[in-house]
Amino acid sequence: MRAFYGDDYYICRFQEPGKMEAEMAQVGTAYVLKDILTSRKPGPPILPKGEYGTGFDPDTPDTLPSWLTEDDLAYYVSKFEKTGFTGGLNYYRNFNLNWELMAPWNGVKIQVPVKFITVPSFLFGVKSKLPLIFFLWCCHLSPSYF
Repeated sequence: MRAFYGDDYYICRFQEPGKMEAEMAQVGTAYVLKDILTSRKPGPPILPKGEYGTGFDPDTPDTLPSWLTEDDLAYYVSKFEKTGFTGGLNYYRNFNLNWELMAPWNGVKIQVPVKFITVPSFLFGVKSKLPLIFFLWCCHLSPSYF
């Protein structure tokens, strides 16, 4: 990932314990969640170390989208202020072990019906490959969905 996207790719930025947690603490839990939940930038999530001291977007809108209320945001903020972001970030720090633990299921197809929902901006460069990817893993996926 680092070779393809560079050091500022979000997964690469998450690797060093304490670094992103410190950046998130600088800007505050409410800002971090608002930035994550309202970002509309196309392409891979890049978090450059910038003049603001963080990789977070200084242009994050003050106004929330219609689907996210101030009460919703306050609820999430209250939960993350208790737990912090380390648990979630540790998921990205554990990829190698995750692959090892999942090895017994390599090649196993998902046998229950599944639904994949996305937006066009997430499909950049992969839309033509999605049917093949999903047919390899999902038995009940119909090509009419594509």
